[in-house]
Amino acid sequence: DIRYNTAGVQLTRDGSGRVDGIVAKDADGYYAIKASKGVLLSTGGYEANPGMVEAFIKPEEYQNACVYAPCLGP
Repeated sequence: DIRYNTAGVQLTRDGSGRVDGIVAKDADGYYAIKASKGVLLSTGGYEANPGMVEAFIKPEEYQNACVYAPCLGP
């Protein structure tokens, strides 16, 4: 089950301390997902956010950085 534009807010645990799910939040609000085999967390990149690229790349490398931004002109 893949969820896009969804933030993982909190991992949940069973009585023995084993991670058994997650509390997530999307545009519709918070909800819990129980997992029977495990929980996989993943994140996206920041290459589509010019402000983050500039903030996290060394200034001398920023000029050569690949920034995927929408086309703003013809």
